Amino acid sequence: MTAVERDVGGAPAEGKITDEAVAAARRMIGLQLRPEGPYLQDATADTIRNFCNGIGDLNPLFHDAQHGRLSRHGSVVAHPMFPMAFGWVGRTRWGLPA
Repeated sequence: MTAVERDVGGAPAEGKITDEAVAAARRMIGLQLRPEGPYLQDATADTIRNFCNGIGDLNPLFHDAQHGRLSRHGSVVAHPMFPMAFGWVGRTRWGLPA
């Protein structure tokens, strides 16, 4: 038993590449891992807030209904990058249009 095997108690080490793992990965070639299409289906105050939480933008204009009501917009507004998650038609599968 090697020192590495002793360190993990004889269990496979995390990230250890084995012939079985390579064969399993090869069987996945060509599989669709996630559906294509927009990530979000609706633009609601909740989806806008959750999107902004996910990217770490804490601007109250995107989060706080009261702040949005008192702004010149009259309500919460979507983050400028929100259309990318909403399925902006100008976006290609790999990013911005070429």
